[in-house]
Amino acid sequence: MKSTPTDIQALGCDAASLAAFQRRLAGAIDGQEPDVLRSIRVSAVGSPAAAVAVYRDSSRAIRQRALENVYPVCAEILGNACFGGIGAELVRVQPSRSPDLTDFAKHFPDHLQRLLSADRIGPGFEYLPDLARLELAIHQVLFAPAAPVWDQAAFARAARSETDRIRLYLAPATLLLASTWPVHAIWLSHRDRGVLNEVDVGDGDRLVIYRSGLRPTVRRVSDPVFRLVRAIAAGATLSALAAAGHEVERLGELIRSGIVTGFDLAPAVGAD
Repeated sequence: MKSTPTDIQALGCDAASLAAFQRRLAGAIDGQEPDVLRSIRVSAVGSPAAAVAVYRDSSRAIRQRALENVYPVCAEILGNACFGGIGAELVRVQPSRSPDLTDFAKHFPDHLQRLLSADRIGPGFEYLPDLARLELAIHQVLFAPAAPVWDQAAFARAARSETDRIRLYLAPATLLLASTWPVHAIWLSHRDRGVLNEVDVGDGDRLVIYRSGLRPTVRRVSDPVFRLVRAIAAGATLSALAAAGHEVERLGELIRSGIVTGFDLAPAVGAD
């Protein structure tokens, strides 16, 4: 069965016009650009609106499943019906702008925060946005590239003459999360099918999430170590770390654990 094609000539038949039409068609699939359907000829297989509705339903279902895959603990805590309703609302209000579904799923924690602020989620779930941020970080580092092997010999050579210029770097896609809630314990409890009866304010977390081997790793650290890792991520040299009062004696632990995986040299002062 042959269908009549879209009248591309009416669009100007150039790349910019076609790209603009594709964006409007994507909007129609999300229900935001209904007028674009008028520029499409009726085909032998049905109306443009009916064809777009098929894509709309498929697209929404795919995005809903992406949320379920990224946030399984949040889904377990909220229950299928509540989580499904929240996800369906996010699908309606947040257009997908990328072929990578993680780019869509990353909006979920802030969506939870807005619902809490509007009192649309009952009390007792104030920790959920940070728990969602932890689940998102775990998902993101899952697909990070493998970290390089720490080259102790090269580091020792550099440390003998270039200490002031040494900049450490972290395992690929290392992410930091500070929360006033014990989200790591909550996540572990559900992962291991345990029970956590109380969630207390003040028993917060400083977490480093990174890829260790083939698995995401969540490491709970002290405030000083968290600040040290954050400074390393910002590109501070070894001398700057020491001058700022960071506990540089903890660096060996960070290297052994796989959080710090390499180094380079900052440009020399006065260099072109």
